[in-house]
Amino acid sequence: MEPTVFFNISYYDLLIGFDGTISPLIMSLGILLSGKLSFHIPTITTTLTGSEWVKNLYPNVKDCISVIERDDDNESDVIEEIVKTVISCALRLKRDHQDQNQSL
Repeated sequence: MEPTVFFNISYYDLLIGFDGTISPLIMSLGILLSGKLSFHIPTITTTLTGSEWVKNLYPNVKDCISVIERDDDNESDVIEEIVKTVISCALRLKRDHQDQNQSL
């Protein structure tokens, strides 16, 4: 199978430059999500992307991986949860970075 190409760059070459992703789309992008996970890229997605399997592997935001419950009637809740998750992950990463600097 040939790799997907975006901007004349293979998906995996492009992916390693990401600091994080939010994918609340209504389609199955499981292969794209598994690539993000394999490169340890903080990722937020929703149950409508076919990514429910992630909840078993990464049950909370401690790994900066989150699957938010989404249906046709909770758009405002999803937006609020995405914002909370981004803030929580950013604060965690900042603390981790500060802890690393203090241990040097």
